[in-house]
Amino acid sequence: MTVQLEMVRSQDAMFALSEQWSELVARQAHSSPFVDASWLFTWWEHYGQSRELSVGLFRDEGGIVGIAPLCQRKFTYYNTVPFRRLEFLGACLLYTSPSP
Repeated sequence: MTVQLEMVRSQDAMFALSEQWSELVARQAHSSPFVDASWLFTWWEHYGQSRELSVGLFRDEGGIVGIAPLCQRKFTYYNTVPFRRLEFLGACLLYTSPSP
């Protein structure tokens, strides 16, 4: 089995995956509502403004076998070192730069 990675970077492309995403979650033995497409898409619509999508789709010949629901956000470490941080969709919004 060869697994290929495809990156999804647009909201429309992510929303188009809704049915496949929900089917994948439904097949899991231990699941959480916080990984379901409807919850993550709602979170994105409300909190995604300052972020860029970086959703990883893992596919094999039979379709999607895994999803990495990630996004990127600009961050400044100690208010001096800027960088882009990779976060899970639905991550806590309270993360801030540590104080010196």
